[in-house]
Amino acid sequence: MLELIQYHDTDVCASHKSIRRWLNRIGEERYRQLLQVKIADAMAQTPEIRQERRENIENVMVELDKVIEQEQCFSLKDLAINGRDLMALGVSEGAEVGRVLNQLLDSVINESTENNRTELLKAAEALLS
Repeated sequence: MLELIQYHDTDVCASHKSIRRWLNRIGEERYRQLLQVKIADAMAQTPEIRQERRENIENVMVELDKVIEQEQCFSLKDLAINGRDLMALGVSEGAEVGRVLNQLLDSVINESTENNRTELLKAAEALLS
């Protein structure tokens, strides 16, 4: 609940990148709750602002459904590689594996790297060199 209060005033946009970031940060259920809070907040605004904000949030909801339906990557469990793959490249077990996996996830969310095994292994090798 505290997250909903903390984020209720932040901007949301309908880009898949932004939606994946939110999903990574607070998860699907909490993000959907946040969008409902934002709709309620928008309804308390002046009529001129109300409609625009509500439409924006509804657009985000449509795109959120697409991100989920398409099973886009937004968490470590969604990555096409895992810690064992990194250890096979020589990454030390433990915190270093997590650091590299999180950097790879960030790269996938930012659309800098595709979420496929070959691309992620190349990106991991580049991070390690």
